[in-house]
Amino acid sequence: MARKTYGDGSLTLQPGASVTENDDGTLTGTATFIGDAGAAGVAIGSSHPYNARVECTSVQFEGITNGRVRHVASYFGVSNDTRRVSYSAGVASEDIQLHPKFASFAGTPGASKNGAKWVKRTDDLGIEYYEWLGFFNGVDGAEGEGANSLVGVTNYLQPSGTVEVSYYTSSAPKMKRLAVSYNTIKGFSKPKGVKNFLLTDMPYRQIGKSFYQVTETYLASDEKGWNRYIYDDA
Repeated sequence: MARKTYGDGSLTLQPGASVTENDDGTLTGTATFIGDAGAAGVAIGSSHPYNARVECTSVQFEGITNGRVRHVASYFGVSNDTRRVSYSAGVASEDIQLHPKFASFAGTPGASKNGAKWVKRTDDLGIEYYEWLGFFNGVDGAEGEGANSLVGVTNYLQPSGTVEVSYYTSSAPKMKRLAVSYNTIKGFSKPKGVKNFLLTDMPYRQIGKSFYQVTETYLASDEKGWNRYIYDDA
């Protein structure tokens, strides 16, 4: 049987070429060829000898004896649904005045609670406003069980979460509009206390000539959701 040749016709495929189907829906492969030093290499973007779904993304050249060169080609492809979802949660520090229950424990400038204090000021246009000062002891020197636990509190911890959706595609990605909210994300169970998600980033990179890796990043809201006056729904 005649040996198969590749490249410009002077490369010979060696035993051991393979393609692996990975758990993320991608295909990776390798193939080794040997040819003369002047032989054209395996072309980037060319198909694997045994599987047309994967294409060459890189070639390593190794000199061997008698002016011969070994060409070790790496391949990449996509087999099926490659969508993978990851979630990271944490907390962010917010001004205490932004707490959803602020009025219930601080009151108002005219009817303060828990030692909350404001001071009336006038701006350059002569308009009066109240400037928040903070929480202070209701009784000077109060200590122990009766002390005000809000004294000195200026911030609170607000839960925050980020969802990343990563996938591969064989066509150029269609970029979504950023800073719009989504009620659900395919393949992700919404955590308690989250109403919707804001798409904040969508970078992608090309792999070889035909494939792209895309990552969509979403920021989870609180129980009220992203402000619909500011952010449109998808």
